[in-house]
Parts: sequence; C-alpha cells; structure tokens
Amino acid sequence: MSLRGVEGWGAAGTSMLVAFGAFAVAQIGLMIPITPGGLVWRSASLVPQIMVGLVALLTWSRQESRALAKREATRRERTEEVES
Repeated sequence: MSLRGVEGWGAAGTSMLVAFGAFAVAQIGLMIPITPGGLVWRSASLVPQIMVGLVALLTWSRQESRALAKREATRRERTEEVES
C-alpha cells in the first residue's frame, strides 16, 4: 500500500526487485545509531563542547601570555630604575 501511495494508483506497479531494493536501503539506514548512546549522538554532543573548550583554552592562554609579558616588562623597568 505504501508503494502505491508513492507511485499513485494509475501506475503499472513496482517490480519485486525495486521493492526489495527499497526495503534493503531502509534496513541499512536503520543500522545507523542516532539514539542517545550511539556514535552519531556522542559525536553531535561532544564535538561542539570540545571545540568550544579548545577555543576558550587558546583564548585564555593567549591572554595569559600577554599579561605575563606585560608583567615581566614592568618588572624589568622597575629593576632598571632602581639600578640607575
């Protein structure tokens, strides 16, 4: 009935080979786990979090290195003033 609904009632019909091919493709599609706990679900939930974490880590690291360089430059200037 579902094949008739897709093709329409006026069509000559579907061969057994085409019907079996459609069934086989549907069964293969069902083997892809998209439910919670499956590989696709884990990838979709973990990858964005990891990417955001890496961006945050890189941003923080860059800011800290700049702040450290600035503190070191200030310390050097103070020690040079004291020595002169």
